[in-house]
Amino acid sequence: MAVPNTPNADLEQALFKANLKEKKLRRRATMAVIVPLLAGLVWLAYSYRELSILQRQADEVEGQKAAVQQREQDANQRVADADAKLAATEASVQTFQQQEKAATDKANDMRQRLVKVRDEIGGLGALLTDLGSAKAKASKLMNSEPVETQITEVRAALSKSLARAEQEIDKALPPEEQKARIYIFMSDDAQSAMAKELAAVLEGAGFDMAGVSKNSTRRLEESEIRYFREPEDKADATRLQDLFIKQTGQSDCKIIRTSDPDNASGSRKFQIWIGKPATAVR
Repeated sequence: MAVPNTPNADLEQALFKANLKEKKLRRRATMAVIVPLLAGLVWLAYSYRELSILQRQADEVEGQKAAVQQREQDANQRVADADAKLAATEASVQTFQQQEKAATDKANDMRQRLVKVRDEIGGLGALLTDLGSAKAKASKLMNSEPVETQITEVRAALSKSLARAEQEIDKALPPEEQKARIYIFMSDDAQSAMAKELAAVLEGAGFDMAGVSKNSTRRLEESEIRYFREPEDKADATRLQDLFIKQTGQSDCKIIRTSDPDNASGSRKFQIWIGKPATAVR
């Protein structure tokens, strides 16, 4: 049997519904507050984490920047030190170059002086032959023995002095300046042009021309190349013979080794004796 609806029952039912509705509203209100709050907390935690990461990265960047700046300062200091050392080195090099140039100029000047003195001594070497000729002429005079003796002594003393001077000069000169010395002797003035042209050819071939002299005391039938040291000078004597024949056309030129002690000492020496009248130069 159905329970009849009464006013109290309706009120209770209405209150019950109202309570349910209130609870729902409270839950909704609570959720409306809690969810944003939780979302805010999560966002704050996430933001804090990101800020911490960014801060660490910023700190790392600052540290790297400071390290870069320190390296730049160190590099700049090293560059400055290197520039200072380079400047000092350049100054030292410039000073050394100036000193080297001065020393080179002085050495070149000294070498030129030595070459000039050597040439002058070479010219004096022709006096040995002239003294020999003077001795030969003196031997034809009456009571010539004292004169011959004196000439012999003078010739020997001069030879020794010249040899010592030549040896010392050659020691001081570089190898390219230590040229073999050539003396040309002609028997008459008609051979002068030939002798001068021959001297120019020999000088161009690397020999040192001591001079051209006229020797009237002895007239040779054949031209001769004379050398004084065996076997050191044989090759150059042969070379001189070839140059002489090519220049003068005198194919009968002979090579003779002589033991004259006055010419065997000192620098390398060779004598060219022109024994024929002048011929046409090729």
